[in-house]
Amino acid sequence: MNSKVANRSASAQSSSTRLSREDWIDAAYAAVVEGGFSAVRVLTLAEVIGVTRGSFYWHFGSQGELVDALIDRWCVQEAQRMQDFVVVRPTDPVEALMGWVDALMHSAPGSDFPHMRFGLALRAFARRNEAAALRLEEIDKKRLKVLETVFRDLTPEPARARKFAIAYYLALGGAAQFLGTGSTGQMVRAEVRTVFAEILVQAARQG
Repeated sequence: MNSKVANRSASAQSSSTRLSREDWIDAAYAAVVEGGFSAVRVLTLAEVIGVTRGSFYWHFGSQGELVDALIDRWCVQEAQRMQDFVVVRPTDPVEALMGWVDALMHSAPGSDFPHMRFGLALRAFARRNEAAALRLEEIDKKRLKVLETVFRDLTPEPARARKFAIAYYLALGGAAQFLGTGSTGQMVRAEVRTVFAEILVQAARQG
């Protein structure tokens, strides 16, 4: 084997040993947070990480495979978050529901909230990628199921609890878009919290 080729091969293998599959997924995640899924480019990621593309192909067969792995990891993490919430959520349903809102409030503005920005980017990507749309639908169903369970502690009617869970989830999504711009002040965030507390949560309890 040509010595130069052998050296390049050895260098790529050395880089792949230092960089794990998770390292590449982490880099892709950061790229999505900053620029959406269109920012996940192998050459760009390699330059950011400081390695050659050979390291990438040691772990992934293509850019699409990396994107799939990134979405898979996010979905697993989100499913686990839902399970953890069910286990540790406050017994008071109002406190439990407002905990979701407070987490959103504390994470704004958007540039300081990678998790929220990734979720928004994934939803945009899912509009043009069927596989991503199906994965996102799975997570939406899990979240709605958890919310519906909490709302059933506020209203005895299952159908009504379901409607409030959907309304609450849609409102959370809208709030994420609104707060994710980073242009909202503390007063506005407080008003958003009041909308959740007085309109959605208390309305369900009064019914």
